[in-house]
Amino acid sequence: MPDYATESPAPWGSLPANFAVKIARIEAKLERLGSNAFANCPQLTEVSIPETVTSAGAGAFSG
Repeated sequence: MPDYATESPAPWGSLPANFAVKIARIEAKLERLGSNAFANCPQLTEVSIPETVTSAGAGAFSG
C-alpha cells in the first residue's frame, strides 16, 4: 500500500461522513500499510489485517 501525506491523502480519507470508511479489510497480498493510510478516518471501528502485513508506515491510523 502506498504512503500518503497531508498534501496527498488517501482517497478514502476525505469522503463525506455518510460515506466514511467504517470497516477496512486488508488484502492478504499486501505486506505493508502505507504512512497515513487510514489517517483521519474517525469512523473506522474495525480493521482486519492479515499475517502477511509485517509493518505499517508512520501515522497509519492517526487522527
